[in-house]
Amino acid sequence: MAVALAALAVQPATAQEPEGLIGQVYVIEAQAGAEQQWEDAYKRHVEWHRAQNDSWGWPVWQIITGERAGRYVIGTFGHEWTDLDRGDFGSRDRADARTNQNRYAAATSVEIWRRRPELSRPPEGEMPAMAIAYYNTLHQGMLGPYSAAVRKINEAITAADWGVGYYRNVIVNSGDDPRVVRWLSRPSWADFESPEPSFPAMLADAYGQEETTAILETLARTVRDSRSEIWAYRADLSYVP
Repeated sequence: MAVALAALAVQPATAQEPEGLIGQVYVIEAQAGAEQQWEDAYKRHVEWHRAQNDSWGWPVWQIITGERAGRYVIGTFGHEWTDLDRGDFGSRDRADARTNQNRYAAATSVEIWRRRPELSRPPEGEMPAMAIAYYNTLHQGMLGPYSAAVRKINEAITAADWGVGYYRNVIVNSGDDPRVVRWLSRPSWADFESPEPSFPAMLADAYGQEETTAILETLARTVRDSRSEIWAYRADLSYVP
């Protein structure tokens, strides 16, 4: 949905691998005390999309942990750069958003994500009830070494069929210090249990202890800081064509 910018193409409300690599993520904070008004207005905007027979889906999540708890996340994925302009449809979308939910929004931030397929293990099945979003801010110039280490980790996880699926994306508009987000599927609370064997043991099984130590040291050297959030899927706010 348009929040402050034009509406963009979106990943369907399943966790299947999208075709394009570009995504855009809106994070919306409702005005204090106006959360229900924002949700009601957003549902009216969803109905506008339904009336337009919009072919794009618009999944919505709500952050339930961390310093941004309570905010809404609207993500659109699977695009080429050329998809990001919807012309007249985008103009009408923005106008309807201004009439509806934008009146109750206190703040909106926008991130452009570029998916890294070689660093991802796409989830299977329907959109999960929850997800964990891990944000890593890297030291300047360290995206290359970080990616090389993570690629080895991804290959080991895939070979061992360890844990559930995830996408890894580089945030394009993050400035000089690269930011990477890993979005992990969590179909239920039971899926938050750490799989066996442990992560270090799984890596050691794949590469031996010496190379495992080198991989983990590379991560420690390249990552400046990290944070994580749990997101809950809001089917009642999402638009599925």
